[in-house]
Amino acid sequence: MFGCDVGFDKLTNYALDRIVSVKETKNTYVENTDIDFDEFFEDIVGVTHPLDGVEQKIRLKVADDFVGYFLTKPIHGSLKKRADNVFELKLIPNYEFEAYIFSHSDKIKVLEPEALRNKIIERIENARELQK
Repeated sequence: MFGCDVGFDKLTNYALDRIVSVKETKNTYVENTDIDFDEFFEDIVGVTHPLDGVEQKIRLKVADDFVGYFLTKPIHGSLKKRADNVFELKLIPNYEFEAYIFSHSDKIKVLEPEALRNKIIERIENARELQK
C-alpha cells in the first residue's frame, strides 16, 4: 500500500503483511493527483522506487544453462537479448533488482554499470565472510 503521511513529504510504501494495527485519525484524506501509478513502476523491479534513482543501461551476462529460465521469466519489460548471452535492461537499480541478481549470482554476471557490479561483488564477499 502506498500513501503519504502528515509530516512526510514523500510517498511511503507500507507492507500490508507488517501492519500490526490501524487507528482512525483526524487528518483529512487527500487524494493523489501527482503520481501516475501506471507509469510509477515502469522503470523499476518490484516496488522500491529510490528517491535519487536514475534510469541506467544494465548489461548482464547469463550462463548458458540459465538463459531459458531468464527469457521465460523476464525480470523487466525492457529486457533485450544481445549476442553471446548478454542481455540489456534500462531501469533504475533498486533493492529488489539487486536481490534478484544476488540470488542468481552463480548464473548472472553484471557487466555494466560498474557501480552495480561492485555492489554485487561486495554483497557476495560479505555473504562469503558470513558463512565462514
